[in-house]
Amino acid sequence: MMMLLGAIATNQIVIHILQVFSLALVILFMTVSNTQHAHVAGIALGLTTSAPTNSVIFILSAAAIISITRLVVSRHFHNLT
Repeated sequence: MMMLLGAIATNQIVIHILQVFSLALVILFMTVSNTQHAHVAGIALGLTTSAPTNSVIFILSAAAIISITRLVVSRHFHNLT
């Protein structure tokens, strides 16, 4: 197994192909579940090309802060539609 992981790590083409397949699956899942969101697609494209640790930490922490804020203040929100 370690030999396979080493071979994949040294072959950048395989890594890029796996990134393309994972991005295609994410976009397909968003389309099938009717949850398309331009910002999520942009983040997925950005993380596919390069995923520095700082970006991943920032995105996950921002999503957590927004989710916690929504849970805390959701009883004060009203459906305005």
